[in-house]
Amino acid sequence: GGCLAVAFLLALATVSTSQVRWRWAWYAGLTLTAAGLAVTFSRATWIGVAVGALLIGGQALRVQPPALRRRFMRRVILPLLGIGLVFAVLAWPILASRLGLTHTGAEARSIDERGATIAIAWRHLTTAPWPGIGLAQFTRLTLAGNQDLLGAYAPQPVHFVPLLALVELGPLGGLLWVWLMLAPLLAWARRVPRPAALLGPTAALLALIVIGLFDFYPFQVTQGRLLTWTVLGL
Repeated sequence: GGCLAVAFLLALATVSTSQVRWRWAWYAGLTLTAAGLAVTFSRATWIGVAVGALLIGGQALRVQPPALRRRFMRRVILPLLGIGLVFAVLAWPILASRLGLTHTGAEARSIDERGATIAIAWRHLTTAPWPGIGLAQFTRLTLAGNQDLLGAYAPQPVHFVPLLALVELGPLGGLLWVWLMLAPLLAWARRVPRPAALLGPTAALLALIVIGLFDFYPFQVTQGRLLTWTVLGL
C-alpha cells in the first residue's frame, strides 16, 4: 500500500503540473495504480493518498490556466471518482467492514491490538523514557513486564510512528525524527513560488507521515524505511 501510494502521488503530480509525452500512458498507469490502492483495503493508505492528492490538486488548480484545469478534472479526477464508485459497489461488504459500518471480530481485534500497544508505549514514556530502548526493540518491550496490557495479542510495534520513535530513540531522538519528517513540509509551505518538481515528493512524504499515524512500517519495517528514505532523498 505504501509503495502504491508513493507511485500514485508522484505520477499524479507529474501529469498535473508537467507537459509529458505519452500522456495517455500516464493516465492508464494512474488508473491501474488507483485500482491497486483500492484492493489493498488499507485505511491508512487511503487516508494518506487522499491528503497527498489534496495537496497536489490544490496546487495544480491554483497555478494552471482554466483550460488545463478543466482537462485535469475531466481526464484525472472524474475517472478516479468512477474507479472509486465501481470499487465501492463491487466490494461493499468488505469496504463497509473497513469503514466501521459493520462490526466484525477481525476489525475489533485490530483496534484492540492498537490500543494495547499504545498503552504499553505510554506506560514506558511515563516511567522510563530515557535514553530509549533501541531501534526495533518495541516488540521486546511488550514482553518485558507488559503482558497485563498486551493480553492475548501478539507482540508487535505500536501502530503510531511518532510514539514508536519516542520510545525506541528516546525523547531527544524521537523529536529529531519528527523534525526530520516535518522540516521538508515546512520548507515547502514557506517557499514561493513552489517548484513543480518538488510537488510529488512533498505529497508522497505527507502521505507517509499520515500512514505512520496508523501503521508502523514507514519507520520499523525494512521496506518501509527504504521507501521513506527514498522519498526524503527525492
